[in-house]
Amino acid sequence: MSTLNKNWPAICSIGDNLMRMAVALVDLDTEEGQQFAVALPQYFSPTEFKGPIPLSAMLQLESGQLGKHRLSDTGQIHHFDENGVLSDFGIPYTRYKTAKGDYDFPILPEDIDYNSLDFGKVIDWRGKKLFVAEYYPEKDFMEVVLCPAERICIDLPEYISENRG
Repeated sequence: MSTLNKNWPAICSIGDNLMRMAVALVDLDTEEGQQFAVALPQYFSPTEFKGPIPLSAMLQLESGQLGKHRLSDTGQIHHFDENGVLSDFGIPYTRYKTAKGDYDFPILPEDIDYNSLDFGKVIDWRGKKLFVAEYYPEKDFMEVVLCPAERICIDLPEYISENRG
């Protein structure tokens, strides 16, 4: 089989959410995936693209990796770092803790207000846009994972409306 990569900018331009997810999640290591790529060549390329990656595809991948949803009192808790979603898509990230402790990652910069964060939110920090890829609302385990927002295409209405303003 030839080596094909997903053309993320083209995939992100697909207007139909279900179609975008199907193309984003197709397994190019299978015969069916190769047939899919032949049928829709504009979404695949021998060149590797770094993104952006559709948020809907990332959530679908996470759901498949978990096999079930992890819920808390406040609703869905997404673990894009812990579940390997960011690594699978090659998205760089930084995990921060919010207080001194035994964790092996840095303390969240003081100019980022932990209480204003939520999963899926894009924040402006020192001239950079960062996507909140993991957030723990429980006060006894306060950590957050941030990644470059330009690597993620926010394509779900509940997250698009949250990031307007």
